[in-house]
Amino acid sequence: MFIGAIADDLTGATDLSLTLAREGMKVLQVIGVPDPDLDFADAEAVVVSLKSRTIPAQEAVTMSLASARVLREWGARQFLFKYCSTFDSTDQGNIGPVADALMDFLETNRNHRVPCLSCNGTYRLSWAPFHRRPTAFGKQHEGSSADPDARSKLGPGARIPKPKHYQPGSA
Repeated sequence: MFIGAIADDLTGATDLSLTLAREGMKVLQVIGVPDPDLDFADAEAVVVSLKSRTIPAQEAVTMSLASARVLREWGARQFLFKYCSTFDSTDQGNIGPVADALMDFLETNRNHRVPCLSCNGTYRLSWAPFHRRPTAFGKQHEGSSADPDARSKLGPGARIPKPKHYQPGSA
């Protein structure tokens, strides 16, 4: 397996799985923390779908690390944490704590945090959403925040540098 991915919801996991499959990869998507004994056959990418976006940070960290352990046991060489492109999270933030815990688990201090999936029409410019689509029901996803500033949803203490010009709530 080349890519081991952990997504914070089913929609994001499915978007990522379809994107990788369209690019020619053999993809297996699993729902929930995967069973270490699962036969993933010849998948080049395994995408784990968690329901961790709207739960407390420590629970999200626990589920994500359990998934990462299985992916590592299965031989993943590259890891990806797919979080919601509209940056939905709890007001306390759980994306940053999960990303930081995964960095610790993988023993790395380098990562890229890209809060968009451009193939679906979502882009970000200067930390503010450049295009944000409501759901079919005319409202934002469960857990959506009225604050579009991605930095506010990383969570307290997340290891990401804040630009010098950052003002809370500014875009």
